[in-house]
Amino acid sequence: MTKGIQYAIAAVQDVLLAQSGVRYAPDNPKDLAAQAEPVSICMAGPGFVNYADGLTIYNPITLRLWLTVAHKDTGRDDAKVIGYGDTVPAALWATIDLSGTVDSIEQIRIVGYGPWQINGMPRYGWAFEIDVSIRVC
Repeated sequence: MTKGIQYAIAAVQDVLLAQSGVRYAPDNPKDLAAQAEPVSICMAGPGFVNYADGLTIYNPITLRLWLTVAHKDTGRDDAKVIGYGDTVPAALWATIDLSGTVDSIEQIRIVGYGPWQINGMPRYGWAFEIDVSIRVC
């Protein structure tokens, strides 16, 4: 696979979508179909970019990952997503180079768990940050 930020994000999504019960976020944020099912969202966060000897070097760049359900009932929501706190980091570490899209995963952090708002919608679940190193021509 090709190295780069967009490919790393796609590889993280592939890892998450391989988890039982996880799906892509709906195209329309107000879509109520399967809102009780966990959805995965991954975006680029902050990072360092250097250029040397014909290489663009991202070291590290942080990928932000959310795995959430629409927040309706804390007990129901917790039961749907609590187990992913263990399985998601383990699945990510199992593919240390994210299918060849990065040189390596440097660190995975859990940065939050519980209720919050995304685009005015109440959500409940996990927030992770994944530091990766990428060197591309």
